[in-house]
Amino acid sequence: MSRRLMAVLPPLVVAVGAMLAWEAVVRVFQVPRFILPAPSVIAEAAWADRERLLAGAAQTALASGGGFLLAVAIGVAAGSVLGSSRLLQRGFYPLALLFQMVPLVASAPLLVIWLGYGLRSTTA
Repeated sequence: MSRRLMAVLPPLVVAVGAMLAWEAVVRVFQVPRFILPAPSVIAEAAWADRERLLAGAAQTALASGGGFLLAVAIGVAAGSVLGSSRLLQRGFYPLALLFQMVPLVASAPLLVIWLGYGLRSTTA
């Protein structure tokens, strides 16, 4: 077997085995759908709503890509400016450390309040 196949095969076997076990447990113990739907039920629902799911995936990809490009542009520009000026670096370094020490979980609600939510706030 090739090296690449040997790297991919174990996680694939575990994932397929887990899905089969999940399906079997739901069917054998007759677990209600609202508690734990079987993978087959989830796949059927995903196929039935594929247009809506694809539209949501496209919007998510657009927001993620736009946010990433904006972060790269701002990060490269800020890094270049701070790297070229010792005075600016000394002035902004404590503020950068402060932002780095604050957990994202604590600052995310403030960002949502200030910027709003949705595609407009992530790409604007």
